[in-house]
Amino acid sequence: MPESSQWLADLAAAATVHLTADSPGTPRMWGSGFFVAPGLVVTCAHVLRGPLRDKRDTVFLVRGDGLCGGEPVRARLAASLWDLADPATIPPALDLAVVRLETAGVRHECVWLADWAEQPVGSLRTVHGYVPEGEEGEGAGRPWSAETRVRVHEGTAYGRRFDESEVRILPGLSGGPVLDPAAGAVVGVTKSRRPDDMSGGLSVAITALRQFGPLYQEIVSAHDTWHEQRRSSAGDDWIGRQSVLPGHGGGHGAGTWTPEDRRTALGLLAQLPPPPGPYAVITLARIALPRYRVGDPAARPVAWRDGHGELYDGATPQRAEYFLRYLDDVQRLSASQGVGSGQLADWIERRRGGAPAGAAAEPAAHEPLPTALLPRADDGSPRRYPGPEDDRPVVVLELLRLEGEGASYDWTLRMGDADGYPVADGHAVPAADLIHRVGAPLVDLFSQVDLEEWPAPLEIAVDIGEFDRPVHRWQVNQQANFHERELKELLGVRRPVVVRQLDRLGVPDDAWRARWDAAHAAPGLVARRTPPRGGVLTKGLLAGFADGEVPVLCRGARDRIGTRALGDAIAAGHGIALWHVEGHAGVRCRDSCDVLHAFAVEEFARTGHADELPDRMRRIRAAIGDDQPHPAGGFALLYDDPRRPVADETGVFDSP
Repeated sequence: MPESSQWLADLAAAATVHLTADSPGTPRMWGSGFFVAPGLVVTCAHVLRGPLRDKRDTVFLVRGDGLCGGEPVRARLAASLWDLADPATIPPALDLAVVRLETAGVRHECVWLADWAEQPVGSLRTVHGYVPEGEEGEGAGRPWSAETRVRVHEGTAYGRRFDESEVRILPGLSGGPVLDPAAGAVVGVTKSRRPDDMSGGLSVAITALRQFGPLYQEIVSAHDTWHEQRRSSAGDDWIGRQSVLPGHGGGHGAGTWTPEDRRTALGLLAQLPPPPGPYAVITLARIALPRYRVGDPAARPVAWRDGHGELYDGATPQRAEYFLRYLDDVQRLSASQGVGSGQLADWIERRRGGAPAGAAAEPAAHEPLPTALLPRADDGSPRRYPGPEDDRPVVVLELLRLEGEGASYDWTLRMGDADGYPVADGHAVPAADLIHRVGAPLVDLFSQVDLEEWPAPLEIAVDIGEFDRPVHRWQVNQQANFHERELKELLGVRRPVVVRQLDRLGVPDDAWRARWDAAHAAPGLVARRTPPRGGVLTKGLLAGFADGEVPVLCRGARDRIGTRALGDAIAAGHGIALWHVEGHAGVRCRDSCDVLHAFAVEEFARTGHADELPDRMRRIRAAIGDDQPHPAGGFALLYDDPRRPVADETGVFDSP
């Protein structure tokens, strides 16, 4: 092993620990772990499940040769991705836990965590940990390490299977760090050996830590601050040793992004508050890097540090200009929110001053930031719905009912950005299971694209026969009435939810586009009761509506009259309509219908512009009390923009 790689292996070993009970003598060893930040240790959840299953608050000991004085330190569980009371097999994606020392100020080494996500198959790795000196896990732990290679990406973005011919993962190693010696960074956590006790094993990619949410933000901020403050003039720290590795980025010219640049940049990013959401990180990385490729959603970037890692080619940094552009946009966005860093801005300017002419495109650094990311004061007025020229994200859920006995559906979930790529789908899902199958992917996608001040709207693309599906009342895995549930859990309260017509194929017809343009040019919207009270639904009624007049039905889409009315509305080019998903039986309206229509007339009169209507409906639902039902709880809204039709004639869907 080259000298620098050996130094890095020694640093990783110094940060590696093992966990035991807080008891006298030499207690049985549970497993390994490693320091990622001052006082914070990462390990596997299964290492702690047995000892802490029924007593999560138990104090235990962290032991390691690298601890100051070699003395054990008391600690507690801070968080686990897996419920330790659940005896089921833990998948790689969730087999992580974080331990916090009880005593502050304990001196110890910390590993350097990779900020990039990509890990090529065949890469050399060094596995570190502790193994018990005695049999059956008894006796004091002793340090252990070995080299192996990653041969397979196991199941998800997080699983990494080691070569079966190179090393046998011993009991006790679970939870230890996996070092990439070529890059000088920890890229994984050892999970398990093979069930047959032969050579090889499984590790968890370090990107799985991103699932810890606010705790992950705390970890990487403390990690980068610690390394920024631990500079060694002798060059014998992590960054000093990375700087002489062959794969650190190549050369030391001003156009090269060096490990020292990385340490400084990440240390300065650590001073900023967390980003408003993963969408902000992805958006700025996409701006900074030409031909940016969205990676696996499971390893999506959530911290500013992760966005920096998106600008790599594998583990190798690309040109310095990309990183400087990203840092500059992060700084400008933070400054727009009143939390900018003068130190970061000054360092970017100094670093650019050393770059060769044209290496960091100065004009590009001053392009306007995406409006979706900029803060906007909430003055209580509805927000305008994103149009095709808007950079705010939209989520699209397409539901296609299949023919045959029993109701079943094909579904596709898409990002509503310029890519419009599908992120999840399902085939022939029974109607009763639809919420449960779609719920988790929806929550995951919302976590990627939501911003603190702008939860992404949800568009439900269905045919008329499914217009009454109350998706606006969905929770993650169940449905509720607005006056009976915690409102913040309902989709139609958290975000605008609108319906799209799945059967509108190809290029929009002239009537659809003309009506849409007229409605959005009108000074306001007018609710038109459809059909009129005491009247009938005559042929041509909806085609005769004036500009800005919107059909409103007190019936559902499955009702005979409701089906015909909505069909006529779409045929007449209407892109906006309102109907009650529960409706009423019979031909004649009831007194309750008058209440619904009066509500619609009043709210439409308050709507200043057509594209405010989806958010106005959301705000009304959010204001519903818990004492009685409300008309808005049953209304669904068609908001079908012809400027970005949901499908073309080939069936290739094109989200906004």
